[in-house]
Amino acid sequence: MQCALRQDYEAFYRQELEHRREVGYPPFTRLVNLLSVDASAPTAEYPLTQLAQWLEPLMGDTLLQILGPAPAPLERLENRYRYHLLLKFAPDAEPAELLAPVLEQLPLDERARVKVDIDPIQLI
Repeated sequence: MQCALRQDYEAFYRQELEHRREVGYPPFTRLVNLLSVDASAPTAEYPLTQLAQWLEPLMGDTLLQILGPAPAPLERLENRYRYHLLLKFAPDAEPAELLAPVLEQLPLDERARVKVDIDPIQLI
């Protein structure tokens, strides 16, 4: 905030970059946000729970950090429940290649939808 008041953009950039390094945010990680939507909360959550369990073995080698699943920030929209799962990959990882075979196995109800956003611009 002080940098903004002083219009010191260079200092703000350095501080923000250091903060991102400390908490593991891009550009020091690759993020993948998965959003599952269904008329039933358990049905929306289930595929993301399965995915998180299948991906757990990758967590041991710092390649991956799994956050969730949890209700999305906007939990209900148009009478449909929304759950999300956030994955943090190492910066040199290729999330699409790692996730493709696992995503094909997701148990989806015909009404359920799972959206995969690699390197998302926003998480809401």
